Amino acid sequence: MVNSVNKIDGPPEDAGTDNLAVYKYDILVMKKLKGPFQMRSDKEVIVETTGNRALCSLNLTVGQEYVLSGLKTVAGGFRSLSSDIVYNMKYLATRPLIRNYLLGRGRETYKRNCNRGCTDISSGSSYCKTPDMNGQAAIVALHCFLNNAICKRRNRQCQWYNADSC
Repeated sequence: MVNSVNKIDGPPEDAGTDNLAVYKYDILVMKKLKGPFQMRSDKEVIVETTGNRALCSLNLTVGQEYVLSGLKTVAGGFRSLSSDIVYNMKYLATRPLIRNYLLGRGRETYKRNCNRGCTDISSGSSYCKTPDMNGQAAIVALHCFLNNAICKRRNRQCQWYNADSC
């Protein structure tokens, strides 16, 4: 759950664009699927993101619960961008396939498939490949895959499921 947000402005010449600004969200971890030992359930972490939405920043709402992915920063924090997994919990009820994949147990889940090597969804992936595009088209395509499809392992191979609309 997002407890608070702190904006750190960039230099004066960045005013209005927020290209160099950083948002730090204070988040209570409700459930951890995997990640650094220090990031445990029922602990607070700081999630950093860029200030400009065009630079893939997050826009989280205080008081809301989210499913997030990202990476550990050098300073021990957590960095997440809009191209990572980012779902507001209240909207997951309308996406049962995604909800069950992220938070469920068993063969059809993120944790199981991640542990089995289905983690690469880049344009260079051998199996769960996203379209090799540039600019806005690449962002739209990636969001389509992240919002609708699942990369999961079946028959010793990772592949996309439910990606027909993308």
